[in-house]
Amino acid sequence: MKSHAIALSALLMTAASVEAADVIVTVHGVEVGKGNVSVGICDTGLGGEHCPVGGKQASTAPTLDFVFQNVPPGNYAFGGHQDINQNGERDENFLGIPKEPVALSNNALEKMIPTFSDAQVAIAEGTENRVEIHLQMYGGKKAKSAAARTQ
Repeated sequence: MKSHAIALSALLMTAASVEAADVIVTVHGVEVGKGNVSVGICDTGLGGEHCPVGGKQASTAPTLDFVFQNVPPGNYAFGGHQDINQNGERDENFLGIPKEPVALSNNALEKMIPTFSDAQVAIAEGTENRVEIHLQMYGGKKAKSAAARTQ
């Protein structure tokens, strides 16, 4: 598994007197050799400007680790997606539903319309925190594993 370390300077400005933590986000269900996998840390909502820090890796293994250092304690949502067609975007249909594998922390994709509250994970002060997310094709009440749909 490949690691990718990223400093969270944008979030650190709010953490003057607390001890920051390391967060390891493990992404499962990666389709090997099919575009980059991206992971973002979301602080107030899901997507876009709500996810100011993130990382990207090539899809070299079915499971990838992303390491984020100096994360202030608090509640965050972790999201990911795999850019299967390698166009540098998360493709969506006309309703805004992702057309490529996506992931949210706390199994939030099991909800019909996931919210930040559904995906929130508490990050504890001064320790290593682990978060696992699973890339899935979004659709219906229960998402399907991206790996399962290719078999």
